[in-house]
Amino acid sequence: MSVINSDSVRMGASATLTEVPVPGATGTILGDFTSGDGAGEAAAFDGTTDKTVAASARTANSATGFIGKDWGSGNDKLISQAVFHGPNNSGVCETDTSTTFALQGSATGAWGGEEVELDNSGSVDKSANNSEVTLTYSGATSYRYHRVYCTGGSGSEKWCCEQLVFMEMV
Repeated sequence: MSVINSDSVRMGASATLTEVPVPGATGTILGDFTSGDGAGEAAAFDGTTDKTVAASARTANSATGFIGKDWGSGNDKLISQAVFHGPNNSGVCETDTSTTFALQGSATGAWGGEEVELDNSGSVDKSANNSEVTLTYSGATSYRYHRVYCTGGSGSEKWCCEQLVFMEMV
């Protein structure tokens, strides 16, 4: 658990924020990791790691994919980190070696251009088994919706998420 002192985040004379994991059951899942040959999107938030592709959340063949949460009306969250875990028997985009991951926040959930990119991995090779992508945000803006948006797949491969962990500043 990380602690940010008041010298790092100004929220009052003695405010201290603590980084904690958001429980997987919190909020409503959103995304397109719903392929029939995976375990469904809920698998990405069940708290279980070291899973195979078949036990993970997975997209259909696609050059892009996204998975995240709607925290609910009045429940905006200051997400400081998203950790995207790949399965133990495949990469996060099967064998594709040039992929990009972005942590995005939105007030509306429309994902039509109003979303804000909070972090971007740049082009990374996450084709190895057990690949992991960590995205961080040090800003002070909370959002109702957060997602990890994946791009760069060839379109003939599937995105796969064994576990997605959001960390929140409280």
